[in-house]
Amino acid sequence: MTRIVYILLILFWSQVGLFGQTKAQFVDAAEKAFSDKNYYAALVYFNEVLDFDKNDTNALLKSAQAAQEFNSYQLAIQRYEYLLDTLEYDEDKSIYFRLGELYQRIGEYEKSGDYYDMYLSQYSDDNDYFTQKARVEKVAVDWARLKSSEPDPNVVISRLESEVNSNDSDFGPMVKDSNLVFSSMRFKETKSKYKPPRQISKIMQDKDGVVGVMDEKLNDTDLSLGNTALASDNKTIYFTKCEYVEPQKLRCDLYKGVLNENEMVEEIVMLPNTINDTTYTTTQPSIGKLNGDEREVLFFSSDRIGGKGKLDIWYSFINGDGSFESPVNLAAINTSEDEITPFFHNETKNIFFSSNGKQGFGGYDIYQAVFVGDSIADIFHLDAPTNSSYHDIYYTLSPDQRKAYFSTNREGALYVDEYLKSCCFDIFEANITPVDIKLRALTYDKNTALDLIGARVTLLDMTTGEVIAVITNDTSNVFLFPLEKGKQYMVKAEKLGYKPDSVSFTTFDIKESGEIVKKLFLEPDIIKLDVFTFDDDTKLALEGATVILENLTDPVKPQELKFNELSNDFHFLVERGKTYRITAKRDGYTTTSDMIDSRGLDNTIKKDLFLKPLNLAAYIPLALYFDNDEPDPDKKTTETNKRYNDLYNNYYKRRNTFASRNGSRTETIEFFENDVKGGHDKLQKFMEGLLKELEAGQQIEITMKGFASPRYDVKYNLVLAQRRVMSIINEMKRYGGGKLGSYINSNRLIINQISYGEELSPSEIDDRLRNEKGSIYSIGASRERKVEVISIKAKL
Repeated sequence: MTRIVYILLILFWSQVGLFGQTKAQFVDAAEKAFSDKNYYAALVYFNEVLDFDKNDTNALLKSAQAAQEFNSYQLAIQRYEYLLDTLEYDEDKSIYFRLGELYQRIGEYEKSGDYYDMYLSQYSDDNDYFTQKARVEKVAVDWARLKSSEPDPNVVISRLESEVNSNDSDFGPMVKDSNLVFSSMRFKETKSKYKPPRQISKIMQDKDGVVGVMDEKLNDTDLSLGNTALASDNKTIYFTKCEYVEPQKLRCDLYKGVLNENEMVEEIVMLPNTINDTTYTTTQPSIGKLNGDEREVLFFSSDRIGGKGKLDIWYSFINGDGSFESPVNLAAINTSEDEITPFFHNETKNIFFSSNGKQGFGGYDIYQAVFVGDSIADIFHLDAPTNSSYHDIYYTLSPDQRKAYFSTNREGALYVDEYLKSCCFDIFEANITPVDIKLRALTYDKNTALDLIGARVTLLDMTTGEVIAVITNDTSNVFLFPLEKGKQYMVKAEKLGYKPDSVSFTTFDIKESGEIVKKLFLEPDIIKLDVFTFDDDTKLALEGATVILENLTDPVKPQELKFNELSNDFHFLVERGKTYRITAKRDGYTTTSDMIDSRGLDNTIKKDLFLKPLNLAAYIPLALYFDNDEPDPDKKTTETNKRYNDLYNNYYKRRNTFASRNGSRTETIEFFENDVKGGHDKLQKFMEGLLKELEAGQQIEITMKGFASPRYDVKYNLVLAQRRVMSIINEMKRYGGGKLGSYINSNRLIINQISYGEELSPSEIDDRLRNEKGSIYSIGASRERKVEVISIKAKL
């Protein structure tokens, strides 16, 4: 007998006269009823046997087993424990296992765990099935002890108080046009050889508070009808017809029909052999559509061959012509036990089902499986109070997810037998209060862990693949999104120059309003930049260069400078999607630059930079600046021993003094950096180039011109200008360890001098001695204190 038969128990109200019967007759009747799986009748007869002998161990054991199957849990516990504790019965070791099951079923998890432990410690070698099951359930009761104490505060359940529920099993709730359609076992066969007749189910509805059979003609049969499901057109209805194939065993087939305007079912057809199988039961249909496929899908439960366990959930695509694809086992949710009562929720693309083979509170628990495309991404156990330690099945959820219906035999359901405390299934409703959930996504640079501003963050529904929202934030790394409970999400962050990062998460276990924080760490999308320097004339590798990398997209980032004295290769890491400038420098060569746009490039960039040897004419004119009355203040001769490099260093140190005295700080600092220091640096390269040309055999002639500001008389200024030219010559003579000096002495390097003193100074330059601001510290006066190299030519 399949588990579905256990769920829809058939009551057997015995009409046989009990008086005058012998114990043996009661034993025979009890054993026959037990063999037929008519557990209520078996329990009644075994009770009569026990009236003859209350310590009859066989009657106690069989009646306890019958009570357990009939959901009379307390009576079963009482008789099992009487056997163990009072009679010290030890012939059936499974009693410890069964007591573990029973205490688990009524939610006494500590006692349940103790009995599972006793069975495993003493009898784990007796029965492989019980041993494996006990180990699994021991873990489950430890888990349930914690989880059952954490009910979802947003779910309030209650038994339907209308005539929907009866003393018999009522199950399979479905809402159609605000009316509740369900199935009920409150009916009996009209043509039956059994006395009393066996129970059957019919399809019923609660229409505007009036409960009755939905379609008298449809239900006018001795078959059990039930398990309704509607297609997306709200007219095509699927249901089951079940027949007894043994005294208490049902086998079901799936049918479909069309509801007319009077809610009568027409055009009834049995589903083809693709779906139904005369050997196995096919039951509990549900209709939905998977994301990305317009075809409807039929889900159902069956014990057919090819499954993972007893009853499994299967599915079949319905083609446009109404034909059915071969059923596929939904293996991701099935176990070696029973999976039943599937319900596909089209709005969320989730499937709800019940299982007694997964970790739960006990018995059948309700689970929610998340589809992503046509695959199951995750499975969640519904919290208490929806699930209990009893059987919880036939879960259905409203489109807005605010109301659910399900069937359960928990305490609070009507007793089919008050004395035996045995519950059949009643329909309960769950009112669900939505929770206010927000996502706070935060973006960071993975390498620095600093806030990453300017990212684009996308929120996706993983079940449907739908993009829910996209936010770009150029001022912060914070992104806020509203969420819904019971969804599978992915949040993804992107930014130019970075590798994207994403996080998947669910809101199934959220019980309180609040924020979910997800941090996204974007790693810079690094490209390897290899730079090589070459002599532009010879095309040979050029060692000793310096290469500078500038980030033009983020100019605040510092430049990266590399010097390679021994080779011509330079290696950098750059970020994808950004623009850079690379500059190569080397003494004796012109500076060269190139731009790099890293968008759309490979993971490695190779750049060759060709540097032209210096052309000395490019340095002309070369201006070199001096402090006031330097060198050798007040001296009347044209000779000096001072070198320009020493004069420059002292002068450059006084840049702040000049800036404060003349009142033009910015302009003064720029003058010292660009003109004073720039001229000094340029002189070094000029002398390097001179030496190379001379060593190459050239004879060179250069002309220098000295200047002075008009602070003193013309004659003094003329002498001062000549001393300044002499300081430059002194510098040249000592360059290269005196090499340039030897060329000067041998007339290979000829230096001509022109001294203009103050003759060419602009008239607006103040020459009054008392006006130091104007005649010494002003930018105008400073620009006149100089020597210029004004020409250079080679002599063959």
